[in-house]
Amino acid sequence: MRHSLALVFLTLTAAVPAQNEFEFYPGVISFFSRANLGTLGGELLQGMHRPFHRGVGDNGSACTISTFRATIQDQDAATQESIYFVVRTGSDQFGPKAGASGLIAKIGPVQMPTGTGTMAWRINTTVVIPIVLPNCLNNFSFGVELPPTTTWAPPYPDGLSTHASRGDATLSVQKAHARAEEHTWQIVKGATRASHSPWSSTWRLAIALDTAVLQMGNGGNVYGRGGMFPDTGNPLTARVRYGAAMATGSSLLYMGIGRMPGIPLLPGTRFYLTNPIFFLTSAAIPAAGEVEHLLTTSLPASVAGAGKFHFQAAGILSGTGTLSNVFTIKP
Repeated sequence: MRHSLALVFLTLTAAVPAQNEFEFYPGVISFFSRANLGTLGGELLQGMHRPFHRGVGDNGSACTISTFRATIQDQDAATQESIYFVVRTGSDQFGPKAGASGLIAKIGPVQMPTGTGTMAWRINTTVVIPIVLPNCLNNFSFGVELPPTTTWAPPYPDGLSTHASRGDATLSVQKAHARAEEHTWQIVKGATRASHSPWSSTWRLAIALDTAVLQMGNGGNVYGRGGMFPDTGNPLTARVRYGAAMATGSSLLYMGIGRMPGIPLLPGTRFYLTNPIFFLTSAAIPAAGEVEHLLTTSLPASVAGAGKFHFQAAGILSGTGTLSNVFTIKP
């Protein structure tokens, strides 16, 4: 199967780059939060763990990030404050590496807009030179550094926070199963190690990439922790963001039992799946450049605990082609 796919792609040229967003967001905001940062400040981070992500932002020679986004709430918008966007190296077990030695990039300060009362904004920052990750295979994390605040207790007179979606068993909106791993982190100012954020939440933090973005999820706008750890009985979908330049083309979805470091199939791409490889489905790419593949309306109980499954998408349009990142699920 891999060889036949390669023959198709050898006749294609690279697709036009686009800004495609990657964010763990289940479509529902539960609360605003500084996690356990309190008045001290620190970082809120989304972990991209090695067993679940490969080739994020892969342009064929390196993996890069060009844009950072976050939903930031200011309890008193009249007092202007600033944030930083951060990218860190780290490990799956211990999370983002704290301190200067763990920094891949720190962007800012990014000043918040001003206003009256409590306000929230979607902050978008694009760097002139894309941030290059150390490699396309290892753990990294991205997020924001929030400044200290004098008081962080009801009625919350001032201070910055992010919007979050709760994921614990009590009020979960994530559609993840009970064995789901924690991939969100915090580094409280002055701490020497990262710790997990409370309530198994995901932050409204995103990166935008110049490559196709594949995320597994549960249909509609539900692309939170349940994409990596889908619970049985829920839909399983694959959302691929190609960008408008690929509109009217075809999106092809593949699944592999294993992954490899990656082989180039055309300029600007690498293929990461290993045999046996299964072609799952195809769909036309609409005008907006985003397509959703429906794999099942109800994930069967038989797949629970069955191990990991790896997915990668390919987009083809009039002699051009592109490949997405690999996204892994663990039902």
